[in-house]
Amino acid sequence: MYIKKKKYPIVLALLLFNFSCQTYFYVSKEADKEINNTLYAESINNFSSTSIKENDLEQHLEYKIESYSGWWIYGEGEHFFKDESSLKEWSLEFLDEDEQQLIKLYLAICEMEFFPMESIMNGVLKNDTLLVESFEIIYVQGCGE
Repeated sequence: MYIKKKKYPIVLALLLFNFSCQTYFYVSKEADKEINNTLYAESINNFSSTSIKENDLEQHLEYKIESYSGWWIYGEGEHFFKDESSLKEWSLEFLDEDEQQLIKLYLAICEMEFFPMESIMNGVLKNDTLLVESFEIIYVQGCGE
């Protein structure tokens, strides 16, 4: 009878230990799920921001470089371009050129400001500004001599 009385506390202790381990294991699994869900959500956010960056890049690539024929005019510190086909005037922004070198080039060829120089500008037109990647000088217009 003494052995039977001793069994109950041991069995009870083993059962409690078993349930406590299962509870801990269950809580641990839930914590892991939360962490995994958080990591998953973060990876989705990172993927979304990467996708947004890629979309921005694709959006910039939508603007194809085109050639515009017309007249480059420089005066009072501003570069302008008058398109031959539409006769619209746009401001110029040279992307890969030194501003001072461009001014020197223009004045060396035209010898004065506001003198139209026939040229072909290769670039992208954005908001009345022609972003010039490269250009070619064709002919210097003048009043004739």
